[in-house]
Amino acid sequence: MKRVLIVDHGKAALVMSSELIKECISGVTVEIARTGKEAVEKVKMLNDYDLILVEFDMPDADGIAITNMIRRHHDGPIFVSAFPDDIVKGAMNKEMYAFDDARDWLRKPLKKDQIKEKIELFVNKKFAVHRRFFTLGLDSQVVGKAAGRGKRAPKADGILQNISFGGACICSDDAKTLKNKHELTLTIMVPEEGKSKKAKPVFSKQNFKGKVAWKKDDRIGIEFTKMTESQRKKLETFILASM
Repeated sequence: MKRVLIVDHGKAALVMSSELIKECISGVTVEIARTGKEAVEKVKMLNDYDLILVEFDMPDADGIAITNMIRRHHDGPIFVSAFPDDIVKGAMNKEMYAFDDARDWLRKPLKKDQIKEKIELFVNKKFAVHRRFFTLGLDSQVVGKAAGRGKRAPKADGILQNISFGGACICSDDAKTLKNKHELTLTIMVPEEGKSKKAKPVFSKQNFKGKVAWKKDDRIGIEFTKMTESQRKKLETFILASM
């Protein structure tokens, strides 16, 4: 039996969300939390939820902060819901870019088809549920823009640690050569589509445009800024093969 936790402070919103979840998941058990603190306490006591739905505008903290606190104890999918505006859109793009489940947030008023699609992908297929800090051990290279004409472009060779549709993280001894917000190109090898599973995998070099989102010691967080449909399909194949 599936278990879902809904984090919202509005009575009407809780009722609507609960009904939609029950329509999308047969026999589901729905629990509620009216504050971020209550949600974290529930997750710490019972980390057995198949899905957690968090409202962005909560009385004690915003949905991003609550989601980040929950992720310390929960590695399953977390969806964030909100009424769309520029503040919410900017905050989600900036903070949730590396989380494929929360990054594509649910717009209120919630619609059954939208929730059902995300449940099928992230709950049933268990696709891309969290920031991928598994060790892939794959070589990668980051090349930043040169500071000016005749200047050498900063470069960092490293190991790919995680990747999602929103961004990636690499471990590199050359992290200091790149600055925050620095525009860059990340180069990795991804598998080709359409090859026989029995055949030896064929990889191709792919370049992803992005910028430095954060740095910590020898790690670089990269936010993707441009991606073609072809790159997205190749990346999806790569992520699924790495799960």
